[in-house]
Amino acid sequence: MGVLPIQNIRDYMSPCSLILSRISKEVLEAYYRIRLPPRESQKYTTLNFLSIYALKKGWITGGSSNPNVAEAAKVVLKDFTTGAIVFCHARPDFDPSKHEAVRQAGFDVRDAGSTLLIRDAPSEEIKTGEEDQPSD
Repeated sequence: MGVLPIQNIRDYMSPCSLILSRISKEVLEAYYRIRLPPRESQKYTTLNFLSIYALKKGWITGGSSNPNVAEAAKVVLKDFTTGAIVFCHARPDFDPSKHEAVRQAGFDVRDAGSTLLIRDAPSEEIKTGEEDQPSD
């Protein structure tokens, strides 16, 4: 028994459905630079998400000219397993009135009870510490 490489996976809809249910719509839209229907809509499905992403990337199947959702799913699964898509939970005792804002990879946690993450514009430059060193 071993680990099945993502490129060899056949059932990609189930794991992608799980990812779609756990990752917020805002994070998926920001990371993949696509527009998805509202989460409450019947059009907010795994197949629709993968189709939109495949069309954006230009991945089309050979004979039928349909979006290559299998290729899109493999990329999404790879992004999730490598940590490229931001997914985190705030600690159980997180209280926005007591703690500072949580920042991770350019996203700002607005609601500690869910994984609602909104892209933040960079507001300040990061100093490396080299500027503070006296030169010889």
